[in-house]
Amino acid sequence: MAKNQITVYTCDSCGKSLGGPGSLNIVTSLSGENLLWSRLHVGIVKRSGMHNDATEEGADLCQKCAIVLLANAIRRIRAGERASKGAETSEQEGWKG
Repeated sequence: MAKNQITVYTCDSCGKSLGGPGSLNIVTSLSGENLLWSRLHVGIVKRSGMHNDATEEGADLCQKCAIVLLANAIRRIRAGERASKGAETSEQEGWKG
């Protein structure tokens, strides 16, 4: 007898049911000449684990949660924050230059 497998996708932030994978990948082309191309990607990843053992995968987000997260990122960049120092701290590292 064959078994059926059902995959359910939910938002990693609020738990809302998604119709499929909801990972975000915004791409901007910098150049697209014949063989030479250059692009910038903005994505959101989910890191989880125990102690120093972590996994990283594209975060599944509903549109509302993606907007909230990106708006928060914009506020932090405007305030001068460039990146979080290290992998496990939220301490601010400012823009240099």
